Amino acid sequence: MKKIIIVVAIVVVVAAIAFFGRQYYLDRYASSDYYTVIPASYNVVPETILSDNGEDMGLGKEYNLTAYSANGEKKSVSFTVFAPGSDMASARELPKPGDYLLVKASATIVTNWEVINKSSVPQGALEKIG
Repeated sequence: MKKIIIVVAIVVVVAAIAFFGRQYYLDRYASSDYYTVIPASYNVVPETILSDNGEDMGLGKEYNLTAYSANGEKKSVSFTVFAPGSDMASARELPKPGDYLLVKASATIVTNWEVINKSSVPQGALEKIG
């Protein structure tokens, strides 16, 4: 009887870890496509980016934008881009006002982004973007 209780407890613990691990993965890394444009008035001058503990990480820009899915679903997206010349391996050109972006975002983070042509933006998102 004692062995059965131990086996059942182990199965429950393993199942709980699998369930919560899967949910964490889906919330964190399973991304969907969203589209946005950098507003004409958006300040894209590089600034010093600080880590959570105040350490200087180099020059870049933090973007906080509203994006839309292909069917017009609204989502707030935030991501940091490190400017060329910074010490970060992920350094790249900063998006400029008027640039259309394809943003891949999960429930919690932006996993990737890229500048795209306006013609690549689905009609449902384009109508919402303006």
